[in-house]
Amino acid sequence: MNNLAGQTVAIVAQGPSGTDQGAEIDACDFVVRQNAWLTEGPKNAGTKISALCGFGGIGHPAIGANSKGLEVPPQLAQRRDWELWCHIPADCFQSVPTPNDVGDWKWLLGTADGRVIRTIRSEAFHKLEACMWSLNPQRPYLSLGVVCLAMVIDLEPKAIHIWGYDSTKFGLPSYDLAQKKLANHSQHDFVSEKIIIAGLADLRTWCGQSVNIPFTWHGRPQDPLIRIGP
Repeated sequence: MNNLAGQTVAIVAQGPSGTDQGAEIDACDFVVRQNAWLTEGPKNAGTKISALCGFGGIGHPAIGANSKGLEVPPQLAQRRDWELWCHIPADCFQSVPTPNDVGDWKWLLGTADGRVIRTIRSEAFHKLEACMWSLNPQRPYLSLGVVCLAMVIDLEPKAIHIWGYDSTKFGLPSYDLAQKKLANHSQHDFVSEKIIIAGLADLRTWCGQSVNIPFTWHGRPQDPLIRIGP
C-alpha cells in the first residue's frame, strides 16, 4: 500500500550529513532516519522523525556484538507518531523467534510497541540484491542505507532527498575506496552500492528500471569510482 504519494521524503543515513542542513531536512514531509542519526546533531541533521529504519539493539546477534544497533532515545520512545522500518524482508522472519534468528519478531514487535511496522517487499529486496551481485560476484550483504532507499523508491513519493550517503566512514578520508581494495574488509560493498545510487541520480534508473521520481543526493561523493557512463 502506497501512503507516501505526494510527499517529499528525506533519508538521513549513517554518514556525515550536510553542514547546517537540518532545517532543509526537517522541511521534508516524511523523514526516515537510520541507526546513527543522533551523531550529527540537529543543526546538521535536523530533528524531525517520521520513521526509524534499522534492526537489532546493542549486541543483537543479527548485527554483531560490537554494533550499536538502532538507537531509540527516551524522548522518542514516548511518542507514537513514528514508524519502525526494517530492512529485512518479511519472508526471512521465523514464526517462532530463536536467540540467533536474524528475523527476530520479538525484537521487532517489542521495539515497535504497537507502532506501524514496515518491511521491504521481498521482490524489491531480491531485485536490488541481484543488481548488487551483478556488480560484485562475491555477493556482499546489502547495507541498511541502500535497502532503506529501495523501500522509499518502492513507495513512489513525490521526491526523494538523501543525506549521509557519502564516502567518509570509520574515520578514514575515503573509506569506500579503501575497503574496495582490501579483501574481506567489510561485509558490504559501498562503492557498488553508490554506483547503483548514481544510476538513480544521473539516469533516473534503479536496478535497470526507469524511476520517474525527482532525486537529490546531498553530499554526493566525488570519488572516481562513483560515476555513471564513460
